[in-house]
Amino acid sequence: MIKNTGIAGYIFAAASFVLFFAVSASAALINSATFVTQTAPSKMIVGDKATVKVSFKNSGNGEWSADSGYMLKYVGSESSIWGVDDIKPISSKRVLQGGFIDFQFQITAPSKPGRYVLQWQVSDSEGNVFGQKSKAVSVMVEDDQMQSSFVSQLVSNTMEINKRYNITLQFKNIGVDIWEKGRGFALKPTSDRIAKTWAVSAVQLKQDVAPGEVATFTIPIRTPRQAGSYPFQWKLVQGNSFFGEASPWISIRVESGVSGHQAELVYSNVKQKMVAGKQYSVSVIMKNVGTTNWYSSFVSLDSRKPDRNLNWFINSVTLQRGEVVKPGEIRNFSFTVMAPLEPGVYPFKWQMSDKKTGWFGEATPELHIRVVAP
Repeated sequence: MIKNTGIAGYIFAAASFVLFFAVSASAALINSATFVTQTAPSKMIVGDKATVKVSFKNSGNGEWSADSGYMLKYVGSESSIWGVDDIKPISSKRVLQGGFIDFQFQITAPSKPGRYVLQWQVSDSEGNVFGQKSKAVSVMVEDDQMQSSFVSQLVSNTMEINKRYNITLQFKNIGVDIWEKGRGFALKPTSDRIAKTWAVSAVQLKQDVAPGEVATFTIPIRTPRQAGSYPFQWKLVQGNSFFGEASPWISIRVESGVSGHQAELVYSNVKQKMVAGKQYSVSVIMKNVGTTNWYSSFVSLDSRKPDRNLNWFINSVTLQRGEVVKPGEIRNFSFTVMAPLEPGVYPFKWQMSDKKTGWFGEATPELHIRVVAP
């Protein structure tokens, strides 16, 4: 039996539907944030200030604004180490779904040197964080009393697998304190990966280095057992804290060392004294005494001391396109160099090189050419 509820029943049903819809809509509110971009320092001095900028996209269906309590929170237990707490947006405008919210604020570097992480997340009016986190930025905080500048390094860009080499690096003390032997000063790879690759973790300081002086480190390394290209970079530490400038990041090619390439120097001719900025003809004759061909796409005569330097405004003399130098044949490399623009004494040395397997054969004698003023 069907009971007729009448108009009142329909009104009650309609009101119930409206109430159910409102409750459902409220329950479906979703807070979600998508990280967009950030600007933050990678290195700071203790106590220094820096500006950080972070942006997020509203990828939920709610409405954000500073007035409704939406803020930026530090991801971590100690936001106070950066001298900031909850951070309000730059603008007080409402940010609807698909809109962007921007934060800009100052941080103060921690008082203790070390490596710290910067990372942020949006929070609602109750302090609950939600959505994506910003990209984690690793910040090296250094002591302003301990500073160093990179001076030089002697390292080949091509090595053989599973062999020992000694590498030399130099750093200058540009701080105000003495680097004292036995006080935890050392040279270390800038990452655990680099340390593992070259089988060395740290090289201790051998003697005191006063401000203005240069420290020389000799690093015994062993190359990896597999051929490939590997990163190489070093930086000074005291204890566990890095400080100062790192050596340039370079990639070293480690080869198997198995090659049929061999070269014998037949003749070389170059002037022992030059005038700065003037051009001179050079002749180097090499004989292929190996068991493999020299192909123009791979083999060339390159400068050394340091490797492929441009002191003479040229660092590689190639074969002619499509040329092949077979075993037993002789190749005359005739080329023009320009003397360095500054007077002084410059090393001059050349050797055959293959793009795949590296240096090979006999090099020209290492000359020290005197360059005089015009």
